[in-house]
Amino acid sequence: MNLHPAPVPQSFTGDFFRMEPLHPRHVELDYAAVMSTKQFLRAWSNSPWPQDDFTIEDNRKDLEWHYDEFVQQIAFTYTVLSPRGDTCLGCVYINPITRIAEASASESVLLNQSAVVCTWWLIHSLHGACQEQSFFKRLVAWLKTKWQFPEVLFANNPHTPHQAAIYRENSLQLWLTLEKNSRYQQLWK
Repeated sequence: MNLHPAPVPQSFTGDFFRMEPLHPRHVELDYAAVMSTKQFLRAWSNSPWPQDDFTIEDNRKDLEWHYDEFVQQIAFTYTVLSPRGDTCLGCVYINPITRIAEASASESVLLNQSAVVCTWWLIHSLHGACQEQSFFKRLVAWLKTKWQFPEVLFANNPHTPHQAAIYRENSLQLWLTLEKNSRYQQLWK
């Protein structure tokens, strides 16, 4: 089943960034961003990823998996690059709501009313900077204007309070807090 039946956007450009589908050719840039932001990413993913011994080859496998999902329209992962494309600034993940696998029965009933969940991260040097706020505003606008989902949920967890602050600053409301601790524990709309 295709997550998005309409033509999928292949790029998006903002003042200080451009986005394109994450592809294995981005492995070096993505790896540098992941490893420079690994402490945050462990909190963000609520997991030990990326481990200290995470290799560029491990990263290549991840990128191949994400790109395959993109081609099959199962899920959509975008790399966030500098305007010249020489630095990875982060990633955006647009996933089917079914990725939230560990929801209770009552939570699942609520979740099934939505189509997708979006998560994202930027490199540590952009946290708290005006670029992070600008990026999120543009991301929300892009999802509303270029995609045809009836609703998009944004997710974070209690370990990423600065993302929750960005959501609040952009008039999103905490809609649901899942019982199970996960990267999707707090859902905003």
